Amino acid sequence: MKEAERILMRNLKGSRIKAVDTVTLAEAVKRVKIDMTVSDMVDLFNVSHTMLQRLNKINQLSDETKNIVKRLGFGIEQTYLLTRIPAKIEEKAARAMGGMSSHEARKFINMVRNSGKSVEECKKEFNAQQKNFSLLVIPLHNDTYQLLSKQAKKSNKQIHDHALDILEKHANG
Repeated sequence: MKEAERILMRNLKGSRIKAVDTVTLAEAVKRVKIDMTVSDMVDLFNVSHTMLQRLNKINQLSDETKNIVKRLGFGIEQTYLLTRIPAKIEEKAARAMGGMSSHEARKFINMVRNSGKSVEECKKEFNAQQKNFSLLVIPLHNDTYQLLSKQAKKSNKQIHDHALDILEKHANG
């Protein structure tokens, strides 16, 4: 068994904690793909076709971006997201994503892709949005939930938007 295959065996089967960084994992996929079909890799490493595609796509990032990814310890999802933006801004975006969870990184990259703003502007806006919200989870009786749901439908709103409106009106008097 070749070294690249050993890397994939140790890091793709089961464990979410990887023994190697994401860039090394992506490079191993690229090397193994030379000698093996994707279908064979899916079977051997017990991983989805999509996961292999994402890992292979990571190989297209610039060397500087790969160094940032290694230094900041990005996971597969965070690193793959960088492949979805123009190459000329991937390094800035990678630096800006430091400390973000995968969920936060996804929101940030979508903002970069869709807003037409610079990475720096998106980072400021993203940080401002993160500071303005707190999450409140409220257990409801089924009948209360059904009532809110009916009211929301009448108002052409999602139930969470309707409930938020009610809470804000009540809190603001």
